[in-house]
Amino acid sequence: MKQVTSTEANRDFSKLLQAVAHGEQVQISSRGRPVAVMLPAAHSRGGARAATLELLARLQAQAADGQPRDWSRDDLYR
Repeated sequence: MKQVTSTEANRDFSKLLQAVAHGEQVQISSRGRPVAVMLPAAHSRGGARAATLELLARLQAQAADGQPRDWSRDDLYR
């Protein structure tokens, strides 16, 4: 994984986008601490789809006992 500072990312953003579009992952740090990772869009979509399916399965299992649910925001983002 390529690592750059936030200053470098700001200066060379279009080059970073091209690298990410070609499959490279880029970690961006600020003051020596990692703050973000840039991934190709196709790579990140699979994770979101899996998370959505997991959430739906969990919500269906909770409702299986026939009791009405009043889900909170925390229940949805566990």
